[in-house]
Amino acid sequence: MSWGSILNRWANKALLLGVVLLVGALMLAGPSHAVAIVSVDMDPSSPGVQSTRTVQQGDMFDVDIFIEGVTNLSAFEFDLSFNGSVLTANDVVDGGFLADPVFVVEKVIGASAIMFAESTLGLNTASGDGALATASFTADAAGMTTLDLSNVALSAPFGVSIEVGSVDDGELTVESSSELSAPPALTFLLFGALATVIATRRRH
Repeated sequence: MSWGSILNRWANKALLLGVVLLVGALMLAGPSHAVAIVSVDMDPSSPGVQSTRTVQQGDMFDVDIFIEGVTNLSAFEFDLSFNGSVLTANDVVDGGFLADPVFVVEKVIGASAIMFAESTLGLNTASGDGALATASFTADAAGMTTLDLSNVALSAPFGVSIEVGSVDDGELTVESSSELSAPPALTFLLFGALATVIATRRRH
């Protein structure tokens, strides 16, 4: 058999394999064009997606990056920015939604932003609703800040893009710790005044 015949056979096999892979990608990606919603869930312990939350200065708390209505998800990425004078980002971890095995592509925790990306290794995909990632914070100072979700990208196997229908931010209020200490201080003053009145009456 000549080298030309061998090369032609290999070329035909490669073409056939390419067609099979393309068809497979189209079959997997077909339903993935359902519009997905990605939100910051400010209180994962409460039912539904919570868009607002109030914490106290010094509190540590978690938020979820939550996805709804996705089909055949195999990879995602997002940025989450915030007021660094109000919050400190401690960590960001996998939310458990992607199908195993999962590979962390990017994980950056900055003074005022988090950048995170993950991908499933293989052709396993995830569909439905769930937490993409969980970010943990410490409330450093009283104030208000938006947890601004941006640069959200979703993809099915073979890098086929999934449309993002909407991206919903979260709003956080941090109350001052001094506000919490005011009632005990007031109570102390009242007890002091009462003790003074009692002592005065006893002297008379």
